[in-house]
Amino acid sequence: MTIRQAACVVSLACLACQACSSEESGSPSNTSVPTTPPPAMERLIEEGDIVWLDDPILYVLNQTKGLSVVGLGNPAAPLLIGRVGLAGTPVELYLHNGHILALNSGIRNAGASTAGSRLSVVDVTLPEHPVLRSTVALEGQTTNSRMVGDVLYTASDAGRVIESVDVSNPAAARVVDRMPLPPGSHGSDVLATPSVFYVATQDWGGKRMGECAASTYGNDGCTTIIAVDISSPVGALRRGASYSMTGMLKDRWGLDFSDGVLRVLLARGGWWTSGGSLSASLRTFRARTANEIEPLANLSLATERIEKVMAVRFDGPRAYVVTFRQTDPLFAIDISNPASPKVAGHLETPGWLDFIIPRGNRLLGVGRDQDPWTGSWRLQASLYDVSTLGAPRLMGRTLFGDSYSALPDQSDNFAKVVRVVDALGVLLVPYNGSSAGYSSTKTYDGHVEVFSFAGDVLTTLGRIGSTDPILRAVPLPPTYIAAVTETAVGVIQIAPELAVTGAVDLNQAVTPAPGAPSDGGSRD
Repeated sequence: MTIRQAACVVSLACLACQACSSEESGSPSNTSVPTTPPPAMERLIEEGDIVWLDDPILYVLNQTKGLSVVGLGNPAAPLLIGRVGLAGTPVELYLHNGHILALNSGIRNAGASTAGSRLSVVDVTLPEHPVLRSTVALEGQTTNSRMVGDVLYTASDAGRVIESVDVSNPAAARVVDRMPLPPGSHGSDVLATPSVFYVATQDWGGKRMGECAASTYGNDGCTTIIAVDISSPVGALRRGASYSMTGMLKDRWGLDFSDGVLRVLLARGGWWTSGGSLSASLRTFRARTANEIEPLANLSLATERIEKVMAVRFDGPRAYVVTFRQTDPLFAIDISNPASPKVAGHLETPGWLDFIIPRGNRLLGVGRDQDPWTGSWRLQASLYDVSTLGAPRLMGRTLFGDSYSALPDQSDNFAKVVRVVDALGVLLVPYNGSSAGYSSTKTYDGHVEVFSFAGDVLTTLGRIGSTDPILRAVPLPPTYIAAVTETAVGVIQIAPELAVTGAVDLNQAVTPAPGAPSDGGSRD
């Protein structure tokens, strides 16, 4: 069954709750999420994605068709109302002042000797008539970006090049500044505040700077955090402070900023903990400006045996760290005093988490656990009570998928993949699998598993299946989901029951409905 329309058959499979009874019982409508409600004069921080919802219009950036514009006002008849062909590999897009800003990499720009990246500016003032207004050539292969106010900041080539693009007038977007940074050998993670762009580069042993110079363990890795001053509202860049320390980030979630304090979770080689000096550690730094990265505290998370760091998440004055060997220790950390953080609680459960979603006194998590009947490691969703930080408690866990199932995308993007609909108490988890394991003849399929956590009871409401891998599941207020594949967008009703209402093939010709509004109507 597929998420397809036009010449294809629309037939997404929905398994009712009864069919799931044998299994054990990262926001607004787009992914632009400011860390706190911005003061009137503070620059808004946004993070892009390959999809962007401006309800009821969904913009989709993909490899085969470039930018697709989909009207979702009528759940029974989603419409492909516009398209602009864009070359290259999709990185991220933003909606800014009536224009889509689409980042693509792997492009040979004019006069460049190597492949770089490109920012394409598409006027969507009339969504049914998108127009490519301009393009901006960028150096290197862009992997990360953030929009801060009217400036787009990009990091390319493992953080070696930072560029700023003024998009205050999107139709005349221009590169303002470029800054080379010392390269790392293991990619880069970025973090933005209204005035500082942090880049964390990592190295396996070639670089020995700062604290790393004294390390005798070459496989511990070295992380260097570089602060770039972006306080200029027009995009000027200035190199600020930097700090190098032994250990590696597991992923972007190990880097966080709150109230003038930079928080970093490092582990041996980015993964492993053990006793003594090689344990994972939570580091805090005073970082009130780009010129300051001053150590405050170093909390060791030593474990009795070597453990693998699986997930990290900061949440205001709290942090959560999950490690794994045969059980899943969840560390609950109190960082309300950043100069003296402490482990407040600890919980061991089977399996592990790959991604943590804080929800006040509750945590939602997605990871893996061992099926007690088959012994295979399956995906699982978990609900934790952390109302008493010193005594975290597992409230429920549900297995789903099979041993070949996996979340789409990489851990850095899990907040864009795993979504929560707070108004309905619903967790959406897209996942994809293979019908033939790791064989050369395997075929891929996709699913969206829908969980309810309302009333502190975690249950599965069912799943929607597709013959194509599902990339995103976008909440559509008040009770719908848009499931996005490389070739289609399907609309799924969550309540009063899980059901597919319509789908549109992104490969079909653009055919806006005659006489109908470009958004296809109103879901209200």
